[in-house]
Amino acid sequence: MSPNSGRFPPWETLFLINGGLAIAYAIAVQISLHLATLPGNVAIIWLPSALSFPLVYRWGPKVFGGIVIGSFMGLIPSLMELDLHQSFGSWIVVQGGCALGNCLQPWVATRILRRWAKNPLLFAESQSLGVFLLAALVSPLVSALIGVGLLASFQVITWAEFTYSFLFWWIASVMAHIVFSPMIFLWRSDASPPRRHPWESSLLLTIVFLILGLIFIYQLHLEYLLFLTVLWSVFRLSQRSALGLTALISVLFILYTSKSDGALFWIAPRASALLIHSYVAYFLLQSYILTLSITTLALSVILQERRQAQGQLLALYGNLESLVEARTQELSEAKQQLLAVNRELESKAHLDSLTGIPNRRSFDERIGVEWRRLSRLQAPLSLLLLDVDYFKRYNDDCGHPQGDRCLQDIARTLQNVIQRSEDFLARYGGEEFVVILPHTDLAGAMTVANKIHEAMFEQNIPHPQSLVSSRVTLSIGMSSQIPQPQDSWADLLSQADQALYEAKKRGRNCSVACQADGCTQL
Repeated sequence: MSPNSGRFPPWETLFLINGGLAIAYAIAVQISLHLATLPGNVAIIWLPSALSFPLVYRWGPKVFGGIVIGSFMGLIPSLMELDLHQSFGSWIVVQGGCALGNCLQPWVATRILRRWAKNPLLFAESQSLGVFLLAALVSPLVSALIGVGLLASFQVITWAEFTYSFLFWWIASVMAHIVFSPMIFLWRSDASPPRRHPWESSLLLTIVFLILGLIFIYQLHLEYLLFLTVLWSVFRLSQRSALGLTALISVLFILYTSKSDGALFWIAPRASALLIHSYVAYFLLQSYILTLSITTLALSVILQERRQAQGQLLALYGNLESLVEARTQELSEAKQQLLAVNRELESKAHLDSLTGIPNRRSFDERIGVEWRRLSRLQAPLSLLLLDVDYFKRYNDDCGHPQGDRCLQDIARTLQNVIQRSEDFLARYGGEEFVVILPHTDLAGAMTVANKIHEAMFEQNIPHPQSLVSSRVTLSIGMSSQIPQPQDSWADLLSQADQALYEAKKRGRNCSVACQADGCTQL
């Protein structure tokens, strides 16, 4: 049975549904009240709940009319027998309260199912079954509180009997939900095919009736032997058939109890008060039926999940070859995509995100490669370390966004100057840049430094806060060596860094070269 779609059916259909529900509900009320009852006509099983829960889950509040009419029709004879102080108003209040409780109970159960049940097929997986059992346990608390509270308020039962009556009212509806409602839910949605021989159902029913006969006629205490027949039905019959067998056993136990002391009365201690003895015996009957029904539900759902898993495995095995081929193709494509992404990431990892030129990491790798190459060739290697003069003042005056644009302009200017394919330009960090000049001696490095100063002058980036010029300028430190295998390029970098320090010390906007024998300003 699927949940309510939210669309109103045609009024004729709605009328027929509510009319049929009202009649069925009233009959179910009368059947429940004519079975074993407690003081205040509190039934030990409330069959109308078995109807209202699935129908409200399917149609929603649209069937409340049928529940209200059926509740009034079914309770009229019972309430007329009760002493309500001869007040028509009291009678109406009790009728209305019972009708309200009978509507709220399935509504609460439906809200719980729709809120937490993941699978609309409630008896196909354990999670949905757990939510169903929760709804079956929680929702009757509403009607029990309203109904027993009204009976106690009008002194139909004493407040001393309130606890017992509330407990049995609650369990009566819980039993109806768990024993009978699943068969209605599964009326058109039982997906478990029966797996049995034609004679198996007949044999099972024969064994069940034989056990029941021994219990009812000869008073043999074989009640729990019926659990074996339930296990048989769960594993060999369809899910609906197994639940139907459990419902049949429950009905027969209730009927027998309503006509005699009951099969389970032998367990209840003989109390001096017959009423207390009845309470205990009926409670044992309810507990037995609930245990039998929950066991059937749980095992059938577990078996359903097992069958579904087997079906999925068979389908998987049947398509294994094509599945493996498809997965292999997907993995190959994913590998190619991953390689492309890795190449892109590797490229981005070596580029400065602001200026788009190589970053410090890329410089560290490149200088090592050039140092080893030129060490083998015994060719000169020069290094320029550049720093933007008073860049902090520029940022403070023009703002960081403008400072970023300034660094981008400087990077483009340096790229226009450094044009040999083997030369290498990188952003060293912050406002510092570095240039690697392979096969270039100190004189060649000085020539490149002069071109950089000229290009920056022509670029003419305004710098109002500079102390050396009205435009952005650079201080350049240079060093040059013929790499030796026993030496490290860190020495070359250290000399360039010392030269940059000297350039700043000597007034900035100039170039200074440092070697082992000292520093020289251009």
